[in-house]
Amino acid sequence: MTSISFAQDYSKDVTFTEDKIINTTQTTNAATSDITYLGSGASYDLEVKDNSTFTIDLQSTYTLSTRGTGDTNPGVNAVELVIREGSMLIIDGNLDIGTHTDITLQGNMIITGDLLNSDRLNNGGFGDIDIKGDGLLYIGGSANLDFVDPANAKNIFIEESYETPNDLTRIDDAERALLDRNLGSNPFSTIDGLDVDEHNYDIDLWAADQIIPDDQINDELTNTPFPDIKVVTASGWYNQYIKIRGEGFDDGELSSTSLYFNSPITSLDDLEDILQNIKWSVKNTVVNDNVLLHHDGDEKNDFSNEIKTEITDYFADSRKIIISFVDAAPEIEYIASSGKMMAVTVEEININTSDGDLPVELIYFTGVKKADNIVDLKWATATEVNNDRFEIHKSLDKKNWSKIGEVAAQGGNSNYRIDYSFVDEDVNSQQYYKLVQVDYNGDTETFGPIRISAEEEGDLLVSVFPNPLEYQEEGQLYIKGISLTANVQVGIYTKYGKLIQQFDINELEQNSIITPLRFKLASGMYFIKVINGSQVVTTKLLIK
Repeated sequence: MTSISFAQDYSKDVTFTEDKIINTTQTTNAATSDITYLGSGASYDLEVKDNSTFTIDLQSTYTLSTRGTGDTNPGVNAVELVIREGSMLIIDGNLDIGTHTDITLQGNMIITGDLLNSDRLNNGGFGDIDIKGDGLLYIGGSANLDFVDPANAKNIFIEESYETPNDLTRIDDAERALLDRNLGSNPFSTIDGLDVDEHNYDIDLWAADQIIPDDQINDELTNTPFPDIKVVTASGWYNQYIKIRGEGFDDGELSSTSLYFNSPITSLDDLEDILQNIKWSVKNTVVNDNVLLHHDGDEKNDFSNEIKTEITDYFADSRKIIISFVDAAPEIEYIASSGKMMAVTVEEININTSDGDLPVELIYFTGVKKADNIVDLKWATATEVNNDRFEIHKSLDKKNWSKIGEVAAQGGNSNYRIDYSFVDEDVNSQQYYKLVQVDYNGDTETFGPIRISAEEEGDLLVSVFPNPLEYQEEGQLYIKGISLTANVQVGIYTKYGKLIQQFDINELEQNSIITPLRFKLASGMYFIKVINGSQVVTTKLLIK
């Protein structure tokens, strides 16, 4: 084979009379019209190799057609696209593969526009996609597929839609199911994103069917929170590692038993397997030992008040598992809720736990540090049974607690929402609060604890509501945990990672803000990236 010099202009029509090799990373000149690569008298390869990236710049508009002269016999008169392992071909526009043109992928290929197969209809030719190993194909628009090897469908990612022939010998139902599963996912996106089919899980470690039997034999209380979770869409994950972070968990409680956890992700199957095998191992000895005793036949009522309080406090913590994509394996170690994580969050999954039947059904319990150096605690109940009052308890170390006030029950017995509040004016740099509900007969239930930092900003949290937004509807952007020593920068990106709007929020006097979103954006999915000092958070926005 002959290596082609840089003198070859691939931004215009090219007639192939020999194989052409790209073995250095390069980008063509910008094409000014549709172009054709023509195989003259035989079948020739355009081969990308030696860990090179070859970009054909069609300005995201024009079409590259691969064709051959003369008869349309198999293996004759065509331009074949061959991408070797470790290399990539990027076509910034549309690709129309001609009669008997095959795409052979050992490496990766990106088509930012549509994949067309017009010769299939005109001449009956077959444009095949032959993926070998871990090679991936991403199509940013729609795809007209003629033949896909059954082993390859899971490695094809199409952003919008695809068309296939009615002949099931070319693409069968099983392959269509794999293609459907990958719709909307972009492995190579510069904006990380992950959407799963369920974001809230109820975990009851008192239930025998929710703990792992093999670990129970070894006196370990463990659970697999979401063994059936499914990835709906995922972007920016290729060759990345998954990092698991927990809020409300103790150190060392989260891990993943997946074989892929310490390896770079090369497929959605790998990613899904890691999520399905996330494991929660209870490290609180009192909770571990006594909940296991319950599974061995002991009743909850046999526990002392101290043990009940410890168990109640443990299960009352709000918990979430936060997923990020990171560049290197050393970054994937679990970080406790008190730690800082520089990776961009791509998904959060809430874990709701149970400590048994409660006489009061609490909707929420939260606290906000105000600019005048007070903490405003708020909570609400959905139902109340024999409720006398609420006691507010405070701690600086989450171990030694003192009662700082009471709020009388407004309902006592009710089945409607009731809102409560309490203001703490004696604020330290950091404090914890517990809400203790007291029945008429003196029985108590505890909610919390929650942590409020008066000076330290904590973790940056970003949400949009409502989400999704109706077209031209005004939304609200809520940012919490802001560091007052740094400005806030907000960027709006398309799903392809293109920045379309950006603004700064300056001179803030409090750690949280709600600001309106008045952008007139077209229907589709967008990403909102918020930067505050060293913290970066990205969240999804869907406009109907």
